[in-house]
Amino acid sequence: MIDVHKHLIIEDATTEKLLGHMDRLGVEKVWLLTWEALDGGTYEGFIRVSSQAVFSAYRQNPSRFVPFCGIDPRAEDAPEKVRRFHEQGFKGYGESKIRLCIDSPWLQELYGVCGELEMPVLIHIDVPITGPQWYNPDVDGFMRMADRFPKTDFIGHGPGFWREISGDADSDNSPYPTGLIKPGGKLLTLLKGYPNVYADISAFSGFNALSRDPSFAIGFVTDYSHKLLYGTDEQTTRHMELLRSMNLAEAKFFQITKGNASRLIR
Repeated sequence: MIDVHKHLIIEDATTEKLLGHMDRLGVEKVWLLTWEALDGGTYEGFIRVSSQAVFSAYRQNPSRFVPFCGIDPRAEDAPEKVRRFHEQGFKGYGESKIRLCIDSPWLQELYGVCGELEMPVLIHIDVPITGPQWYNPDVDGFMRMADRFPKTDFIGHGPGFWREISGDADSDNSPYPTGLIKPGGKLLTLLKGYPNVYADISAFSGFNALSRDPSFAIGFVTDYSHKLLYGTDEQTTRHMELLRSMNLAEAKFFQITKGNASRLIR
């Protein structure tokens, strides 16, 4: 199995702790993600996870870690730095979690480079709020970017992404809505209409979306198994327990837990 969302340092995660969690779950590899931002010191709860730290862990465990870079797009020569990271062995870009609109010119330049280099882009999307916890808001902007950069594989993650599984998301600004899923969710439009869009089920946002309405979730996971990526973003087992409780066909379970992730990494 492959877990597409892991961080060093956050939650006091060391290389040893990550490997131990992987072994307990039977996970072969994880995508090791960064969190970098030029103005990160002003973010509530910001914990910098550098590309250098990720690469160091990868060099020590190349068979277990898949390195992602996450340079701030506003940094000097950011596109060229992404190219250099790719030459070093980085396989994707993310986690993109910064205070920019998802369709900002800086980010668009990197989306184009990542498409050219066949590096998937994993983006944290928040509910459009004005408080301290907002990163890359705007699912509609995400849809425009998927359309504008068809050669770039985009992976959505976070509260502002997963709340759109329900058609009534715009009527409730809660980052973690509860209750039955209503028809017409923008998330389904994204997954069905854009071959280059995938969904990372990690963190509470993904878990909540797939557990708030169990009867809907089983059909959704079955129908979109070719677009879903198993991830945790935490040191728990609840995402795996949730998937196993659905009694999915073996081929569907494999797609979510390994097949799709393997296909995205060149």
